[in-house]
Amino acid sequence: MNCRLAYFLLGTFFPIFAFSQEPVNIRYTTETGFPSQELYDVTTDSAGYLWVASSEGLIRFDGLRSVIMKLPPNLRRSLSGLKIAGNNSVWAFNFDFRILYTQGDSLTLVSGIQDSKQNFLPRFTILPDGRVVIAQSFGLLVFDPKTGKSEKISSPGGKETYCMDMTFSHRDQRVYLYDTEHGLLSWKPGEPRLMVMPGNETYRHPTGALFLVDHPDGIVCLAQVTHQVLLYTGLGFRRLPVSDYFQKNKIWATLGKVLPKNGFWISTYTGMYKLDRLTDKEPSAGWFKDIQFSNLCEDRNGALWFSSLQDGLFQIPDPGVVIYTENNSSLSDNSVTCFEPGPWPYLFTGLYNGMVLGFNRETGVFGDFGFNNRKNVETLFYDPETADLMISSGGLWVVPEFKNGRNRYLVANVSVKQINKDPDGTIWVASSGGISALKRAGSKFNIGAPVGVSIPSPSRHVIVLGKDSVLFATRKNLYFYRTGDNLKEVTGSDGQPLIITSWTLDSWGRLILAADRKGLQRWFNGHLSEVFPVQVNQISPTVKALSAGKGRVWLGTNQGLFSLPEDWDSASELSGPYFREDVSALFQDEDFLYAGTGQGVIRVPGDWNFGLKQPPGVAISSVSVNGKDTVLSESYEFDTPPSVITVFLSAISFATPTQYRFRYRISGLSEDWNETPATSPFIRLIGLKPGDYVLEAETVFSGGLKSKKPALLRLVIHPPFWQTGWFLFLLAAGILMTILSVHRYQVHRYQARIRQEQEKEQMKQELLLSQMTALTAQMNPHFIFNALSSIQSFIFKNDKLNANVYLGKFSDLIRSILRQSESGEITLAEEIKGLKLYLELESLRFNGQLTWEINTLELPDPELVRIPPMILQPYVENAIKHGLSHKPGNRKLWILFSADPAKKLLMIEIGDNGIGRKRSAEINAARQGYHQSFAHSATEKRLQLLEKASLIKIGVQITDSVDGNGLPAGTLVLLTLPLVSDD
Repeated sequence: MNCRLAYFLLGTFFPIFAFSQEPVNIRYTTETGFPSQELYDVTTDSAGYLWVASSEGLIRFDGLRSVIMKLPPNLRRSLSGLKIAGNNSVWAFNFDFRILYTQGDSLTLVSGIQDSKQNFLPRFTILPDGRVVIAQSFGLLVFDPKTGKSEKISSPGGKETYCMDMTFSHRDQRVYLYDTEHGLLSWKPGEPRLMVMPGNETYRHPTGALFLVDHPDGIVCLAQVTHQVLLYTGLGFRRLPVSDYFQKNKIWATLGKVLPKNGFWISTYTGMYKLDRLTDKEPSAGWFKDIQFSNLCEDRNGALWFSSLQDGLFQIPDPGVVIYTENNSSLSDNSVTCFEPGPWPYLFTGLYNGMVLGFNRETGVFGDFGFNNRKNVETLFYDPETADLMISSGGLWVVPEFKNGRNRYLVANVSVKQINKDPDGTIWVASSGGISALKRAGSKFNIGAPVGVSIPSPSRHVIVLGKDSVLFATRKNLYFYRTGDNLKEVTGSDGQPLIITSWTLDSWGRLILAADRKGLQRWFNGHLSEVFPVQVNQISPTVKALSAGKGRVWLGTNQGLFSLPEDWDSASELSGPYFREDVSALFQDEDFLYAGTGQGVIRVPGDWNFGLKQPPGVAISSVSVNGKDTVLSESYEFDTPPSVITVFLSAISFATPTQYRFRYRISGLSEDWNETPATSPFIRLIGLKPGDYVLEAETVFSGGLKSKKPALLRLVIHPPFWQTGWFLFLLAAGILMTILSVHRYQVHRYQARIRQEQEKEQMKQELLLSQMTALTAQMNPHFIFNALSSIQSFIFKNDKLNANVYLGKFSDLIRSILRQSESGEITLAEEIKGLKLYLELESLRFNGQLTWEINTLELPDPELVRIPPMILQPYVENAIKHGLSHKPGNRKLWILFSADPAKKLLMIEIGDNGIGRKRSAEINAARQGYHQSFAHSATEKRLQLLEKASLIKIGVQITDSVDGNGLPAGTLVLLTLPLVSDD
């Protein structure tokens, strides 16, 4: 049966050229936002950027954003001939025959090297040391961009020539060029002139374009007009076998390039061609028929990029991933709905147009076996035991033994979503009518209700778990059925119904379910695992197909193909999407994964690495300040804080934005990492305060792969002048100077006021002193007069002895008074000495009937205490004259000194046991001519002046003493003076 099927398929499938299978590609045009689709060249730099020469200028592309380099004024934008220098500057020539190179986001014109004798597109190449070799009519011009100096290299014979093309050979480190006069020439740095290469006579074609390609085997020459492909190895040209193929098909080459990872390619006006070996007679691949290509390049992840003259930019992520479409195969409709494995090597493919094709997995050819119901093929089921093929297309059809698609019969007029067979041989059908079972009646099947199962609602899936258990999925619910048991609904962990969109079995036979808007779950012994959320940029795509094996689970969604580790856990990440097409069907065998999409069938090698081959790059592509673009730089300085700084990031990976995100942090602001999705590849900094900041950014891909080296940008924001250190210093200095000036002024005023006050006080003190001195001087004659009266009394009494004693003491007292009159203060010891002399004189006058006592025990050393002179004598004199002189016998007088150091006071008590003030006043009043004592009034004035000078309250308290009978018993004077000490 299988032999008949294979024979039938081989007889009905028409062959198709093997290398007509085209790789999956992503196309960038003006419709997708690319600046131009008229492209003249393409290349990549070491940072990973793609550079495209176009009709709109030089484009820098990172897979997401396109930046057109600014041109000097009055120059044509169209350019070509891209070369990358060692410092990653890009060199090109424009169609004004001028050579330019990139500096930042601008193109700079190289002046002084244009050949004025010829108007043709300049040819140039770049040496490993960075010098630029430019073809001229006289030969070569070697230009050094570092110094701006040039060196001329003449052609043989000095004839003016036209250079068709030029290249640098890494094989022998020589520059090769082909001109119209000499043919193939070469020059090695250090040689004085160009050298004609031997063997030129083997190929001479002075007209038409000729392109030179640096190849490991030599220099490959592509002759456009003659369709020749030649190899020069040092002795001459050798015509390569593929020339016949090019001549036969009239293929016009435009350029060629050897790619490190993908071999030798020739871009032409009729597609792209690859030669695995220079000895091959035909290309091993021919892609994009009838599209005119200008050049190609390879990025660091091995992806191919082709620039076309009219149809935009083509990216091929991996040449091993091919797509079958209506244009390059016998696929009759690009909209694939379902797969079903048939007998090896065939894979039945259902299409939206109602056809079912058989795909030969060995030859890569689709074949039509005659089934076409012109209605969407919803599902397929092939029973290997009977070779029956069941097709849901406007009803359920069966093709018996799969001999001919036209030999079919209709089983039921229902929309069948899935068919499955259990180990007992029951064929379960999930349809718009619910769950049914197929039973064979003779040579045909009929459909009926299964025993023990009643699900009348429209069903989507029937999943056979084992010999006696099945899962049924309807549009709203999931049910579990075990033979002999009742039907049980299976709900999610939240208790809500599960809507299953797809399912598969992994390598260990475990069931994986995809629930709409919930994610993936495993089925374990009648229970569901935790949900693994399927989200892309916070959006949950609809999982339409699942396939598992070889360590991966593949998810076909309405947003492309995704993958997940087969033994995933909560820390796993969803990778993808790998293709942007809507994936509605998946099938995986030992060699390939097949994805049915709306654009055809994509075949992926089983060992293909879906992840990046190199860590993703990251770069700062542009910076705008306050909404205006800037010239890109590694650092920016601002004199005033900008309102908004927007930094645009590039992943330089050419992956879809859902596959990666950006991480960044800003030193000087925060050390925490932040993230932004690739769909918002910018960082907006608002209201940065003055400071020194460093922005550090990196690209992180799903799976954790991140950039090796972060992108850095320094931002220095100078504060306004009123916030700068020097301004603050000057301001502080000015304020300080002002404060000092005001302080000095205030101090000067204060000092002047103090001096004035001191001068006034000094004058006041001098005035007080002069007043006290005057009073003292007035007191001294009065005292002297009293003493002389006493002496006179002794003389009258003829008491010569007492008169002599009295006179001697009097002279001592006079000398003491004279000394005290010379100063404003004397020691208390001096005052006591004078008092003693005075009391001794008075005692003589009273004939020994006066006793006195001076007590200083409660004082510090009297030699250290200072008082005004003769301040006590008047009170002592009053006590003797008015209190004791009228008392007969037992006359006593005492003087006690004490001090209060805390209050700085000196207390003096002068007491007597005389007749008292009242009785003395009566006696004095009875005397004719009595007047008040001058010494008493003078002493009161001195005390008042002393109080003003010392600012201490000076008190004089005089009290009369009485005995037990209330009779006068004397007078007590309590005098309080400032305590002035030399200690």
